[in-house]
Amino acid sequence: MRVLTRYILKEFFSIFFTASFILVGIFLVGNAFDFAAKLIAGGAGFFNILKIFLLGIPSSFVFVIPVAFLIGWLATLSRLSAQSEIIAIQSSGVNPNFFLKSIFLTTLLTCAFLLYSNSFLAPKSNLNMNQEIKKIISEGFLKIEPETFSKFGNFVFYVGKKDNENLYNINIFENNEKNRIKTKIFAKKGKIQKDQNQKITILLEDGIMISYENALKDIIKIKFKKYIFGITGEDKREEEMELSTFTTEKLFKMLKKNRKDEKKSRVILTEIHTRFVLGLTPLFLILPGVFLSIRVKNPKRIVGMGIALLLVGVYYFIFTVFFNLVENRILTPEIGLWIPGIFMVILGFFFREKR
Repeated sequence: MRVLTRYILKEFFSIFFTASFILVGIFLVGNAFDFAAKLIAGGAGFFNILKIFLLGIPSSFVFVIPVAFLIGWLATLSRLSAQSEIIAIQSSGVNPNFFLKSIFLTTLLTCAFLLYSNSFLAPKSNLNMNQEIKKIISEGFLKIEPETFSKFGNFVFYVGKKDNENLYNINIFENNEKNRIKTKIFAKKGKIQKDQNQKITILLEDGIMISYENALKDIIKIKFKKYIFGITGEDKREEEMELSTFTTEKLFKMLKKNRKDEKKSRVILTEIHTRFVLGLTPLFLILPGVFLSIRVKNPKRIVGMGIALLLVGVYYFIFTVFFNLVENRILTPEIGLWIPGIFMVILGFFFREKR
C-alpha cells in the first residue's frame, strides 16, 4: 500500500511543482506589463524590478496553487485510468478508492497553506510591493533633470533650474483617471528633503495651487508661503489603505471597529469571505475533477490538464458573476461568495453518480 501511495504521490508532485513554477512565471510576466514601464521611467533598474517580482510571488499563490494542484491530480488520475492501472490495483485486492485518502490529505494541506497565505503571506507581499514601488519612484525623483517634463505616477514635473537639492520655477501637474489635469501647483522655489524612513518630500515656497473640478469648470485657487509635497503621495490613514495589504486578523479588528458603518463593514466582510473562499478552491474543485478525469480515460497528461483548466475556468467565471452580485449589494458576502464552491461540490457528486 505504501509503495502504491509513494508511486502516485511521486507522479502528482512532479506535475504539481512543474505547473506551479510555470504558472508563477506567467503570473509575474503578466503583471510586469502593469508597472514595469512606469518603474523604468521612474529610474528603476533590473534588480529593482526583479526584487518587486520576488516580493509579488506570495500574492500569486491564491491563483497559481489551485490550478497547479488540480492539474497535478487530474493529469495523474486520467493516465492511471486510461492505462487500466486502477483496474489492476482493484484486481490485486486493493480497494481502488485507497488513493482518495492521498487526494483528501493533499487537498486539506493545500487548503491550509492557501488560507495561511491569503491571511498573512499575500497581504505582507502586497504591502512590501507597494512600499518598494514608492521607494523606487522617490529615489527616481532625485535624478530629475531641469527643463524636462518628468512623470512620476499621476504627477508630471517641470523644473526650470536645479542646484543639488534646491529647485526653482517648479511646475507640478496631477492628472485624474481620464488623464485630465486635476491639480496644478506652481512654486518659485523648493527643496528636496529625505527623512529617516527614506520618504522624499519637496518643501515648496511662494506658490499657488489650482484645483479643477467638473471638467475644468470649477476652479479653486490657494496661495501658499510654504507647502510640503510628498512625491509618493501623502501617507494614507489605515482606513484609506488597500484592504489587500492587511492580514485577516487585522481585517476582523477593523470589522469590529466599523460594525455601525454598513458600507465599510460590508466591504471588509467581502474581503474576508473572498480570502476564505479562494483558499478552499482546491476542496471545491477536486471532487468534480477526480470523477470527470477517471471517466475520460485518456493516457495523455494534456487531457487531464485540459479538464483542470476547464473546471477552473468555469469556477472562476461563476465566482466573478456572484462577486459582482455581492458588490452590487444584490447578495450578501456570506451567501453570494460561497455559492460557486457549493455548486462545484454538487457537480462533483453528480459526476460520481454517473461514474
